[in-house]
Parts: sequence; structure tokens; C-alpha cells
Amino acid sequence: MAVRVEDDDDWMVIACDVVEKFYWQAGNTNLELSDKVHLEANGKNLAELIDKLFEAILNMKFTTNYGPTINLINSIDFSNLKNEFKSLLK
Repeated sequence: MAVRVEDDDDWMVIACDVVEKFYWQAGNTNLELSDKVHLEANGKNLAELIDKLFEAILNMKFTTNYGPTINLINSIDFSNLKNEFKSLLK
């Protein structure tokens, strides 16, 4: 059920059986809750930033006394975490 707030075009939800989607916007920030979470602010998308973070982690290289390392030993853990985030974020 929604009611009109005062005499303008603003509405307020006061009761609901099931919420399928929630969308909130404040300035340049957007939050959407549905089967996944979408958060965006200042032109940046949280899901895309997390994706870039995991790509950077998976591409890490270190120099040792004997030269560069060959591969990240636990890269599968980061790949699995990346997929878990994708199942949560839109």
C-alpha cells in the first residue's frame, strides 16, 4: 500500500507483502536490491571494481632473488571468490 505525502508527487510505501525490487537514488548514488545487489556512486560500479580487483590479484607478479615468480599458488581461491561476488552483485 502506498500513500501520497502531502500535496506533491512524493509517495511512501507503508505496507507490502513481498518486495521484488528496491531502488534508491540519492544524488549520484544508486542502490538496487533484487535477486542481486547493485551499488553505484560517482560513476563507479561496485561489481566492476571488485572484478578489476580480482583481475589485478590474479595477475600479480613478484620479483624474488632468483627472478620473477611463475604463478600465484592459490589463484583458484581468488577465482572462486570472484565468482561468489558475481552471484551476489549485479
